[in-house]
Amino acid sequence: MKLVTALLLLCFVFKAQAEIGSQNPRKMGFFYGGGMQKSLANIKDTAGEAQFEGWGYSLEAGFDLPFDRTFGATLAGEYKAADLTNKQKTDDAIEDADLKSTTIKAGFFFKNFGFGYGQSKDKAEIRQVSTTTGSSKSHISGDITEIYANYNIQVQDDFRITFDIQKRDGDLDNYKLDEIKILMKFFVLTAL
Repeated sequence: MKLVTALLLLCFVFKAQAEIGSQNPRKMGFFYGGGMQKSLANIKDTAGEAQFEGWGYSLEAGFDLPFDRTFGATLAGEYKAADLTNKQKTDDAIEDADLKSTTIKAGFFFKNFGFGYGQSKDKAEIRQVSTTTGSSKSHISGDITEIYANYNIQVQDDFRITFDIQKRDGDLDNYKLDEIKILMKFFVLTAL
């Protein structure tokens, strides 16, 4: 019953958004804002693999260039930071990581949907505390590629809410990063 209620509510929101969106097509201009993210990351090297998860924030600014009322391009820069904990906990060790990334990305939008590609510079600090081996800290960095898809809800001409999923992978020094980020962001729009 809860699933049916949730699906009906979701259909109502999308129907209302479609009516609002048709009245407020994207305009050429700047957007800026931020939001929160859930991060699921695998970091592996020759010795093994660690699965991290955690929460963080995102700050983003960019430019929309519509080609017509429903289709266009977007260019943006994004800064993300997340505090992650290793999901594979043991009785004698705790491992966590701070992951920060600066991304330039470009993409297209069609009606309420967006998709694109980005390149980012990532830095991570991985900390481990163990009752048997003491503590250690590693600093790693590298270039990461990202593809993304999002759903946008535009509110009047001044605001946008975006639900974003990002698939990211690449090398951080001698480590391989494979990450999924789920984000919800709020933007202020400035039309030209």
